[in-house]
Amino acid sequence: MYTPTIEEIVDHNRFEVDVTGEPHFVRDMDTLESAVRGLQMRVHYEPYLDSDDDRSKVIRTAVRLATLIAQRQCFVQGNKRTAAQALVQTIEMNGYEFEMPNDDTLADIILSIANNEYSEDEFCDAIDHAVL
Repeated sequence: MYTPTIEEIVDHNRFEVDVTGEPHFVRDMDTLESAVRGLQMRVHYEPYLDSDDDRSKVIRTAVRLATLIAQRQCFVQGNKRTAAQALVQTIEMNGYEFEMPNDDTLADIILSIANNEYSEDEFCDAIDHAVL
């Protein structure tokens, strides 16, 4: 199972905020590192992943990473955009494609998860059709 590195996530954030002219600054590198390393441990040791098929494992891992980034707010700006990019990258790094209509659907889902209005299971269900 592949996930973006901490450096790649930081680079995604830099790119996302540069596009809009916002400042790039990692507010809390320790929290970001903890989130990413914790996810890597979870992937290797959580029993629920053993019962899922590979596609489901990838979706659950991508959703968990996006949730961590969106909720922990490690960057000054662009946390939700960075979360969305990390979600897509995780899916694609593991051999799947992510095809969601070019509208606000993913943004709305990420906003809902950032505000604790969606569970991770609901997030997985919401994007399942987009992972090919």
